[in-house]
Amino acid sequence: HVEISDELPSPSDFYNKYVMGQKPVLFRQAARHMPAYSRWTDDYLRDRYGSVVMDQVETEKKETRLTYPKEDWTLSKFLDNYNKSNVYSTATTPRGLSDEVYLLPLMNCGGFHKRMSSSVLWFSSGGTKSVIHSDHQENIHCMFAGQKKWILWSRDSKIPTAEMGWVVADEEKDTNPAFKDAYGSYVGKLDVDAVDLQRFPGWGELRWWNMTMGAGDCAYIPRSWFHYVEAPAQRAISVHVWFHTRSSFDHKSCEAMRERGYDLSA
Repeated sequence: HVEISDELPSPSDFYNKYVMGQKPVLFRQAARHMPAYSRWTDDYLRDRYGSVVMDQVETEKKETRLTYPKEDWTLSKFLDNYNKSNVYSTATTPRGLSDEVYLLPLMNCGGFHKRMSSSVLWFSSGGTKSVIHSDHQENIHCMFAGQKKWILWSRDSKIPTAEMGWVVADEEKDTNPAFKDAYGSYVGKLDVDAVDLQRFPGWGELRWWNMTMGAGDCAYIPRSWFHYVEAPAQRAISVHVWFHTRSSFDHKSCEAMRERGYDLSA
């Protein structure tokens, strides 16, 4: 299991133990204080943000990456459709909604703010399944409704090989018509619902970690760790924030905040 903590570490402890240690961790109920946790009903989102545009909406709940997502849906259109179709949001967190999601206190100083990359809104009626993949940035992921189940493999797992079903879409599409519209690099020849260990025996030899996130939980997923994520059949909303690793922790920024009277644990 992934380590579970009921308390948030200080920024320096988070950096040293988890970011530098490349160690995933689940922070129970770390998002309960964020406005998104208590506010984000469908009615609230429609009334407040219905006209905002979502730049990426998936059309398949079981991800294959064989077709590009749709673009430029309003949130109202998404809310009209997500309970009766396979659409789900993987959009950049729209302006306005992002104001209702806070950075965790463990990022209050140390230089994390200067290394922020992007934020993604995950929103579905549940029943979603990802491909097995990795991201090249650090990830803080917070749930505001529903549940997500994760399986993780360390970055040094020998997953990006043909023997494990790994696909580089730009290379595969030249020889395999099924991948002509595919994108990205991921495990594309393995059915996550029925792993064929005769064809891909290496999967039976890998060490893995599991993690279940509920509403209010946040997790840190280290960069380049491979993962598979599924959500049971219930409304699920989460937001993740990507950031880049610093080569060193900026202690001076923490000292300056303390001198100004900031409580770095809140």
